[in-house]
Amino acid sequence: MDDNQKSYPDETVQHIKREALDSSRSTDSLMQVVTTFPEIGGTGLAARVILLPDQSLLAGTSDGETCVSATIEQVVDFLYRKNVQNESLFMPDWRDGDIAPSATEQISIRWGLRKRRAEK
Repeated sequence: MDDNQKSYPDETVQHIKREALDSSRSTDSLMQVVTTFPEIGGTGLAARVILLPDQSLLAGTSDGETCVSATIEQVVDFLYRKNVQNESLFMPDWRDGDIAPSATEQISIRWGLRKRRAEK
């Protein structure tokens, strides 16, 4: 695992999985789940990106804002506008199952943020 990849505490992953995979949950209710960050103890602006059952991406920040999009570019734009740093970006990995964006999506999101910052 590289230095930029964060590992979730097991209870956080299990909670997100249960909520994201519960077919009775709406996207609105998932937004609350994706904007909760017990792993950072409430300090700093953090973001989480998960994959929804319809294959769109749900990004949420610790200040409560969310973005649902089918495109990586829109997620990157949202995270960039919120000034989220790669070090504060949490995404579950393949071991976490259906809520995890693919490795390609994760790399594209992180690279997109770096590229946008380099263009400043």
